[in-house]
Amino acid sequence: MLGIVQQHRGGIGVESAQDKGTTFSIYLPELESGQVVEQKPRTSELPRGEGTILLAEDEEHVLRLTGRVLQAAGYRVLKAADGGEALAVYEQHAGEIDVLLLDVIMPHLGGPAVLKEIRARGGATPCIFASGYSETDVHEDFVVSEGVNLLQKPYTPQELIERIRDVMSKSTRKTTET
Repeated sequence: MLGIVQQHRGGIGVESAQDKGTTFSIYLPELESGQVVEQKPRTSELPRGEGTILLAEDEEHVLRLTGRVLQAAGYRVLKAADGGEALAVYEQHAGEIDVLLLDVIMPHLGGPAVLKEIRARGGATPCIFASGYSETDVHEDFVVSEGVNLLQKPYTPQELIERIRDVMSKSTRKTTET
């Protein structure tokens, strides 16, 4: 959450008193007068897709929800709760996986380390990193190579499915061109 708040030039305050509890305050900048925030129109139906996605996410509720969204859109989802588990799942299903969706920061191995290990084993599966950190922070702090897809958290189901479809279509084009 801190990454998302900082990305929006905000801050978090914490007050704690014994026997009274703790209060977290999130501060975000106000919109300037007359400033309009564009909102994308909501579509109730997600585009349908097909294929298999390896989803690695250490936050259980995000793993569960993202998995449900992908499955509802027609994808087969292989779930992993951390980087080590993601590598094990990849080893079992390498030839079946169409896209890797990896959280940048996870226990045991973060997303970039998982991808590096998969590439070292000869895997060329396209990858999308998901992170609450900004793209600049991810590239500087976690050494993610240029050209890697980054999906900012929080993301909408529509953004998730569109990114998956985009990455899969680019991967299919490269395969047919060679």
